Amino acid sequence: MEKKRVSAILNEIGMLLELKGENPFKCRAYGNAARVIEGLAGDLGELVKSGELSKIKGIGEALSQKITELVTTGPNRGTDDRANLQSSN
Repeated sequence: MEKKRVSAILNEIGMLLELKGENPFKCRAYGNAARVIEGLAGDLGELVKSGELSKIKGIGEALSQKITELVTTGPNRGTDDRANLQSSN
């Protein structure tokens, strides 16, 4: 999955978390990660394969796992936070 698509999904998750009333720091973390991913010079797939993603400032372990999932398997109904957040409202 390309950086632009991953970035858009992370932004959307952050907005949905905010609408749901989640912790503001968590909401901002998704938005910050989206900006970091979009601004990366290298290949996102290579960063995921090498395991170096969580070493990038602004990408913690949980976000690294989410991004890895998006890159390797793509979004799906069972694991996509967007679907889970929308159905819980």
